[in-house]
Parts: sequence; structure tokens; C-alpha cells
Amino acid sequence: MKAPNIAPAYVTLYPGMCEVARECGYALALHGSLATDMDCIAVAWTKQAASLDQLLKRLESYITLVFPGAELSEAEQKPHGRVAWNFNIGNGAQIDLSVIAPHPTA
Repeated sequence: MKAPNIAPAYVTLYPGMCEVARECGYALALHGSLATDMDCIAVAWTKQAASLDQLLKRLESYITLVFPGAELSEAEQKPHGRVAWNFNIGNGAQIDLSVIAPHPTA
């Protein structure tokens, strides 16, 4: 028998995170296996997309509602203008979030 993994917990988070992202004008997608962490990318999708800070605060509120005590890392700059954070949600589980914010001239 294989060792258990955290994927079921990640799957329960995704619909709520998508709802928050859509309310903020972003598309949210998963990539990766979910075996060790949940890799997400949020991309500004509408002309009225919220700021990067607003999106992050809303997602943090949702995640800490589901996993009280979840900790958010400092922002990390990534290639092509992405900004990334990690949410440590406990027991070694982690959500890696990369965001492509609205373009200033959009």
C-alpha cells in the first residue's frame, strides 16, 4: 500500500480558492501532481481585476478560515513579472501561489 499524501486536502481547497479568484477578476489554475504541495497560478483575467494585494488578502482570508494558523511567506519575484508566495498550512503541506497581476495599462 502506498503512503498517504495530502492531495485530498488540496482538492477541498481549490473550489473556494477559484471562487475568490474569480470574484477578484482572476483565473486560477493548478499545475503539478499535488503529491507534495499544491502549485497554483492566478492570472488577471478581466479589465476590472483587483490588485495583487487585494487578491492575496482575500485568498489568505479564505485559506486561514479553512486552515487556521496557516502562515504566508514573503513575496518572491519570479520570471515574466510573476510574484510568488507559499502558504504553509500545517503538517508539511504547502500551497505555492504564483500571480500575474493586471498590467498597468490594461
